[in-house]
Amino acid sequence: MEGTTSKSARLGVPRRWMYCPKVGKVIDGLFLPFKTPLCSLYDDRIDEPLRFYVKHVFTHPSLEGRKLGLWIDFTRTDRLLS
Repeated sequence: MEGTTSKSARLGVPRRWMYCPKVGKVIDGLFLPFKTPLCSLYDDRIDEPLRFYVKHVFTHPSLEGRKLGLWIDFTRTDRLLS
């Protein structure tokens, strides 16, 4: 997986990403669902309040006092993350 390049970022923000909730509710005290964070290459296409980075996952209040133990990526592409 190569990650995001400026070429892939020019393809734009993935469909439906913009208004998908950033983070869901913790499920059974174990799972924290969240949308795929995007890298800063997308910043010029996303208004600041809608931006969502990896750091936002680790600092989300739902994780307070907990450790993130596993990150499962269900995206079908490698163009979103760096």
